[in-house]
Amino acid sequence: MSENEYDIVNKARHYNVHPVFSKECIEYVKDMNFCSGNAFKYLFRHLDKDKPSEDIRKAIYYINMIGSKVNFSYDQKISESLKKDFLKWEKENSPVLKGGLDYYELIVYKTIVNLYSEPDISIVKKHIPELEKYAKILEKQENSR
Repeated sequence: MSENEYDIVNKARHYNVHPVFSKECIEYVKDMNFCSGNAFKYLFRHLDKDKPSEDIRKAIYYINMIGSKVNFSYDQKISESLKKDFLKWEKENSPVLKGGLDYYELIVYKTIVNLYSEPDISIVKKHIPELEKYAKILEKQENSR
């Protein structure tokens, strides 16, 4: 898709081009509850903003606001697509995942998959400490620019 095909209102680039996931962000979040959808959205597009640390922190805020059960019906095809995209990315990047930012991106992508596919929110919340570390690393980078 060329730059001309994006439109900040109807088809913003940061919701339509992702390094891992093949669908448009709205396809994933349209049937999610408010807090889960917002957390998903902030994680999905965090690298496309001037301060990615802020989007990671916003996602953490919304994850913490989710109740004990996520209440929406999962679309099995979308869930499988998310998992397939993630596993492909993980396989291609596994040699560099032993440390550094790629490790934290792995956590972001796992959290995205879990937000959509996992009805037990405690599975999602277990990623919060690593997301917090990632936000601090990103903030240091942002402040050094």
